[in-house]
Amino acid sequence: MDSVEWSALTHAYGPAGDTPDLLRRLASNDAEAVADAHYELVSSLAHQGSVYPATVATVPFLVRLAVSGIQRLPVLELLCVITESSDTRALPSPDAARQAVAEHGAALLPLLSDADPGTRALTAWVLAQTRDADRYIAPLAERWQVETNADVRGGLLHALHLVDPVITDVRARRLLGADEPAQVRTTAVYVLASSAGAPWDAEMAEAASAWMTAKTDDYRGQPWHVRFQHLVPVVLRTHGAEVAVSLVAPALDADRAASDEILLRGVGSAQTLVMRSRGAARLLLPSLASLVHASAEVSDAALAVLRLIGPSAAPSAAETMLAIADRPRSGQDANTNADTDTDTDTDTTTEADSALSTLFEWGVPAATDLLARDLPHRPRALEAAAKASTEQPDRFPFHAGLFTAIRSRLQALPGSTAPHPAGTPNWPSFVISLQQKNEPIHLCTVLKAWGEQAADAAPDVAAGLHLFPLAAAPTLAALGVATSEVVEALKQAMQSDAFSTRVVAAQALHTLTGDADPLLDAVTHGLTLTGSELETAAKAAAELTGHNEQLASASAEALARATTTPSKTVPDLKARVSVARALWRHGGAPEAVVDVYAEALTWADRTFRGATWAVISAIKAAAETGTAGQPLVPALIRLLDMPDYCAPSAEALRAVQPDVFDTLSGHRDLAEKLVAAISAGSFFMHQYPPVEALARLAPEAITGTVRQALQDLADRDERLVTRGMSASTISEDEQLRVLIEDVLTPGAPSRPIPAAAGR
Repeated sequence: MDSVEWSALTHAYGPAGDTPDLLRRLASNDAEAVADAHYELVSSLAHQGSVYPATVATVPFLVRLAVSGIQRLPVLELLCVITESSDTRALPSPDAARQAVAEHGAALLPLLSDADPGTRALTAWVLAQTRDADRYIAPLAERWQVETNADVRGGLLHALHLVDPVITDVRARRLLGADEPAQVRTTAVYVLASSAGAPWDAEMAEAASAWMTAKTDDYRGQPWHVRFQHLVPVVLRTHGAEVAVSLVAPALDADRAASDEILLRGVGSAQTLVMRSRGAARLLLPSLASLVHASAEVSDAALAVLRLIGPSAAPSAAETMLAIADRPRSGQDANTNADTDTDTDTDTTTEADSALSTLFEWGVPAATDLLARDLPHRPRALEAAAKASTEQPDRFPFHAGLFTAIRSRLQALPGSTAPHPAGTPNWPSFVISLQQKNEPIHLCTVLKAWGEQAADAAPDVAAGLHLFPLAAAPTLAALGVATSEVVEALKQAMQSDAFSTRVVAAQALHTLTGDADPLLDAVTHGLTLTGSELETAAKAAAELTGHNEQLASASAEALARATTTPSKTVPDLKARVSVARALWRHGGAPEAVVDVYAEALTWADRTFRGATWAVISAIKAAAETGTAGQPLVPALIRLLDMPDYCAPSAEALRAVQPDVFDTLSGHRDLAEKLVAAISAGSFFMHQYPPVEALARLAPEAITGTVRQALQDLADRDERLVTRGMSASTISEDEQLRVLIEDVLTPGAPSRPIPAAAGR
């Protein structure tokens, strides 16, 4: 390992100088050190499935560890992720990591005969994912001939399909019969369904349903049936939603299913479908809705999928969620809502809290009443309410009952002059629990959204300023109350050792009193610092009006210090961009500012975590320079072909070179790029901006070709938002389609950019 120049290589977090130490710790006898090392290696070398130059260099050492029996299964799993990856970052060729495994994989061949079935299965998958038929088809075929474990045979068949699909298709057709184990039959269906033009027939349908009654070994820590979900999206893609749903629907029939295990398998597969297909979601709704009255575990799983689909597709789901959210807790009197004991960590509480959070996501007005009634025991719902208050303020009006409950919670914190609420159990641990759940932040977020309507809560927020200043100070500014008590609390916060606390407190004081001197002092001091503190100061300086001469001078000096060497980390880059923006806003020379933005735009090709948002911030800042930013035009044009950067680059080009890009012909060229970015994107936060940018173009820029492409996107069954797979993915997908329809409808009112999209 010492012969590798690790510091010259990069992984997900930057230079890979820590990698050899992590590999050595993986081989230690300290269980805690081993677990930490494994976590760090996976995070840095295969972060969210991405692979890097350091990943390639690590492959031979991982192979040696596996062969030596050191953390064999975890290491093989990491090699699986590496060979599966199609998300390559800064590699000389897209297959560089896979080729590295192929070159060193011969050492793994003895593991195909290992006594442990998990080792055999993982080894087969690693070798098959290299796609190196010349090296590995023969040993994989030999193992197939002698393998008896049903799970491993299923995996081997899948592996053989990767390295020799033609011969494997012929073999798969012979394996559909009932004399084969379910694992093999379902994998055979997967192989055949993956083949272009293979028709769906009754034999395949019958074989595919065998998974419901499969008995399975539990290797790799995961039951075999989970792999049935690999089949579902393939059938969806090749044979459509109706066929895919037909595979899952029998397992959602509570009257016919043999056990809750089968129902849970069906619900899991249904979730896979609804996350990918609008049509499948509609087809599965009746079956899922019928399961809300099944056992608690099945009901909870079905409700989770209904939550994803939302009330627009399942109107009756809101009534079901309301009933669950309204259930009294264990230890709560159903008539008075008073606590009869202090045991709140129950399944009932968790289920009701989850249902109530869903109602806030869906915008159901009755949710606020329920949250006000039992705020202390609804942390998930409070978080959802805080998000709704920010993203949908028109649907989250001031609520007197919830306001009273919020004040009561805030008054329980140290420093309050009010008595602690009656019935608050174990007060010190209660406070710790509040902080761990981010509850004070969510409470402040709601109050901030209500603004001056919530002014009476100012003393309660001020009392907690020392505990959660980054949330409390902006909230005090929004409440608009400048009492001596509030002003004194903000002045105390400005004495904090934490620079970010000093800045937010000074900003709030400036908003409430107009006194800019404390903020000016904090900002000018911060501009002498580095990293995130410098970025914080520069952002505050950019928003501080007046004092141009002083702030321009301090920003220029900060930029001169920061540009002595190229940026090596994302915090370095973000700080420099923020300082350059502050300098420009206070009258600095454009040349120095544009040079910083030019460097930042080269990071679009970098792989460091967080670089995307740093580049986007630089593009947006470049737009503010107007025609002074024309040297950036070639770089901005290049970024039009990158989905993440297309929209801000289009807006910037219109600003910096309007004679070319803010014309009808320029708008038409940009429209084509923006439509391509929507199609190629996968995250809502990256897909919304191109739609918004399209809406700002001249209506004549939406040519027939662009219009048809947009209509196809709005109408297609496949989800537009395909990454993230969070509770909001489906609602984001539907929202994106509505926004596209708005662009296609002349005169449609513009819609506000969601918080996540406008970061």
